Amino acid sequence: MPGHEAFAVESTATSRRAHPLDGVPVSNASDQATNNPAQPGWFEALGRRLGPNELHRRTWHFTPGVLALIAAAMPNWGPMPPWVLLLMFVVCVTGAIVALHFQKSIQRATENNCLAPILGYLVCGVPLLLFFPRFPGLGLAVTGIIAFGDGSAALFGLLWGSTKLPWNKTKTWVGTASFVFVAFPITTLLYWGGSLTHVSINDAVLCIGPTVVVAALVESLLIRLNDNMFVGLSAAITLLGLHTLIVGWA
Repeated sequence: MPGHEAFAVESTATSRRAHPLDGVPVSNASDQATNNPAQPGWFEALGRRLGPNELHRRTWHFTPGVLALIAAAMPNWGPMPPWVLLLMFVVCVTGAIVALHFQKSIQRATENNCLAPILGYLVCGVPLLLFFPRFPGLGLAVTGIIAFGDGSAALFGLLWGSTKLPWNKTKTWVGTASFVFVAFPITTLLYWGGSLTHVSINDAVLCIGPTVVVAALVESLLIRLNDNMFVGLSAAITLLGLHTLIVGWA
């Protein structure tokens, strides 16, 4: 029927005009969808650059520093009672056990296990909290240097480090500079905020500044083993000496 044929032609034309990809070949449309994927978030983009294991490793590395910041922000009315020290010890040991359990997700290809970097926190930061309960800022500061100093050196060195250190071709100037510029203000805040003797900000700067520089230099050395332990020990020894000279134990 002529009328029916005209209606069919008109309906077909109308449907084609309404089609969103009218005039675009099917292959081109799929190519456009493939070439314009959704942009990843900053965390996903960071994971793609670092790799999943290194991203998880950085997250674990910064976590003790965040806990130290929370502890420094809590009100201080006097020396920590034994039950608080015991609780902190249990939390630290539990965190280390959990980290060891999930070490495959943070382990590097050159490592057999992650025992050394995990023990770096326990051996260096925790004893200062237990042996010097009147001065919790000492343990918090050393924990912050390991977490934010060493952690930032690795993070920014991997992302943007290109110029190698002349004495260690596995480390970069960007990493060493990041260690100092990130750790210094945060650790000063930890040491000052965690002080029960109301250390002045000037004394905190005088104690933390050289400590961070020494720890950064130790981190930059060519050490075959994981440097968490060496960074923490050098920071602890330097800070104890400067605390004795500048602040005192009264």
